[in-house]
Amino acid sequence: SFPQDSDWKEKAFEVLKTSMETFNDGVPLLEMLKIGEIPALGDKADEVLSWESTKPVIQAWVENVSKHSDEYISAEGVDELINAVKETSGVKGKFLFMPIRVASIGKAQGTEIKDLIPIIPKSELILRAESLLKSL
Repeated sequence: SFPQDSDWKEKAFEVLKTSMETFNDGVPLLEMLKIGEIPALGDKADEVLSWESTKPVIQAWVENVSKHSDEYISAEGVDELINAVKETSGVKGKFLFMPIRVASIGKAQGTEIKDLIPIIPKSELILRAESLLKSL
C-alpha cells in the first residue's frame, strides 16, 4: 500500500515524473515505494551486495536513520545522514551511495536518492535495510 495523504502523492509524482514518458512507466517506479513490501532487487544490486564495504555501510545507514527524529527525512537530512554514514564507515563514492540506494529502493541506479528518501517513511527505510542485512 501507499501513504494516502495528498501531500505524499504530490511529492511522489514530482520525484518520479522525470523518469516517466507515460503514466505506465510509473508503475514499476511506484513499486519501490510500496509500504511494507521489500522492493525486488534490480540490475547491478548483486554486484553492490558483493562488495566488502556494503555491509558496514548499510549497518551505519540503519544506525543513523534510527536516530533521526522525524518519520520523513528532508533532502538536507539525507545529506546529513549520508555524511554521517561516510564518517562512521570510512567509505565514500559509489561504495557509499550505491549500497544505500539498494537498501532503500532495491536498485543501484535511477532517480536521485536524495529525492527518493524524503518520500519513504523512516520506519520503512529501516525495515528494508535490516531485511537486506539478514541476507548478507
